Amino acid sequence: MNKFSIQKNCLLGYLTVVNLVNDAEVVAIAEKIIKKQGLINKAKQMNTKIRKYVNSKEMQLSCVVDFLRLPRKEAKLVYLNAKNGTRVEKEIQKYKG
Repeated sequence: MNKFSIQKNCLLGYLTVVNLVNDAEVVAIAEKIIKKQGLINKAKQMNTKIRKYVNSKEMQLSCVVDFLRLPRKEAKLVYLNAKNGTRVEKEIQKYKG
């Protein structure tokens, strides 16, 4: 795996843990790993930006795409409706922040 992929996976994993996990030990493990990778400052900066848009999935995803410098044309926001099995894809707009 290349360096970019490792960093991207570490940052996304960290974001997932610190925003969705309630177990302090698990959060501590994630912080230990991200520190070992030398990404703690970048991870905290990214989390701060994303938390500004807590009420907008579109803006959060846009922020992640920009922060990780992912090609915007290769990412889509996908809404799945489990009740009726529909799927809607949207372009990811540029966030303002």
